[in-house]
Amino acid sequence: MHLFSSGATVLRPADLYLLSESEELKSALELCNIYFIVRRPKITLCPHSIRTQFGKLYGDFLVHEGSFNFQRFPFKTGGDSSRENFPLLILSAQVADQHGNALKVQFTPSDHAIVPVNRLIAQSAHSLNEHTELDVLYVGQGKGRKISRTAFQRLYAHVTLQRIMAESMLSHPDSEILLLLFKFEHSRNIISTGGDFSVEPTATQSEELEHFNKIMDVTLDRNARINLAEAALINYFKPHYNIHYKEIFRSGKLKIVEKLIEKDLTGIIVEINTANIRCKLRSTYKKARTLRSIFSPEQISQIEKSRSQPDLKDDADELILNMTHTHHVEIPLFSPEERETFLHSLPWKA
Repeated sequence: MHLFSSGATVLRPADLYLLSESEELKSALELCNIYFIVRRPKITLCPHSIRTQFGKLYGDFLVHEGSFNFQRFPFKTGGDSSRENFPLLILSAQVADQHGNALKVQFTPSDHAIVPVNRLIAQSAHSLNEHTELDVLYVGQGKGRKISRTAFQRLYAHVTLQRIMAESMLSHPDSEILLLLFKFEHSRNIISTGGDFSVEPTATQSEELEHFNKIMDVTLDRNARINLAEAALINYFKPHYNIHYKEIFRSGKLKIVEKLIEKDLTGIIVEINTANIRCKLRSTYKKARTLRSIFSPEQISQIEKSRSQPDLKDDADELILNMTHTHHVEIPLFSPEERETFLHSLPWKA
């Protein structure tokens, strides 16, 4: 069973209150039931660096280090990549508040928008690199056991979020807490055969085909998908503030896993992607993904060759972005020895 998410929606904790009356936002987040509480170095804008030229925006990000130090990273919009473009040309821009948390951008004389730093990071060219990586502190769901609710509603009054905010102010005053909301409305079944070819199959060809068609039709309802995604992601990242599910798949006490086994499914893959915000996820137990952690040196060399060709560069960059911003949680429900007993090379004929 393969579950995969939509891109991340990023909120600042203050947005839970500033935007609580926005019906448009509530509608957009209606199916967001999985949420991450994450932390990274605080990134703000240098007020004196903001300027526009020919519809493009230029400025500096400030990465805070301690109480009085920071690193400066120039950025620009309207680069070669489609990810570095705002929907409209920019007439002017200025920092929206004295703390440099957002920009007020004027697109036309009558049209302006407040653009938070997170959107600038996602849609500008810069060299922030590892400074945008997000430490996963907590994974939860906002589905609600008795009444229907979203992650946004769950986080509005969240005791663990309050604890994280309080402890971060003491231990990480130069960092910021962000909220990532995900939709897990997609799933698919992946089927393969193989195993020990020397074992004599006990199923007939017609029985095997019947079983194959049965597996193809296995589905999970939305509640089951959300429960499974939450448990798998906690088991994978093992966030500091989560208590349950860190070892649950080994103990075999999760009811949804028992249901998967009853349906003859042998493993779970949960895929989470943050390419749309250009920020990688990591935790104490899982490092951020890099090309070197995914590909061999020979494969990386081939990718770099593709990037040197103008007609292939965009596709290669898109591949790199998605693969380095995606985590795959792979959880087998049976041991390799057990799987060998029910996989074989019997051909199917429809």
